[in-house]
Amino acid sequence: MLVGVDVYKKRRQKFGGMLSFVATMNQGYSRYWSTVKPEKDGEIGPKMQLSMKEAIEEYCKENDNKVPERVIVFRDGISRFALKDVKANEIKGIRLAFEEIEKKYGSKPKLIFLLVNKKIDAKFFLEGQGIHFSFHLVKYT
Repeated sequence: MLVGVDVYKKRRQKFGGMLSFVATMNQGYSRYWSTVKPEKDGEIGPKMQLSMKEAIEEYCKENDNKVPERVIVFRDGISRFALKDVKANEIKGIRLAFEEIEKKYGSKPKLIFLLVNKKIDAKFFLEGQGIHFSFHLVKYT
């Protein structure tokens, strides 16, 4: 199962933000399930847990009560400063959802969690045969 997650937060608005969540529902990655959840208290973890549980339950309905072998989550829009919060809240929420699924279906998926960041500042250097070459990744590649 492939999952895409993004969180919209506007600092100066009365509501906290929105969690958008989309997941594939079949082996061919051609059917999708999605949800949007408002968050007011700044806690994404419980919304992530609920969304993940709902997505896996929907996947099981469409796949003869089979739990996906692995869930690959693409999480967009994380700054370096929010990494600890993502681990403490969002990944914890996903793991709690997996525990609930295991109780209900007898197995749980493996998790692969990828952070997608548009602000790239990595430099790569290649050396070989006396030639030194370096390049800088361009944003949005």
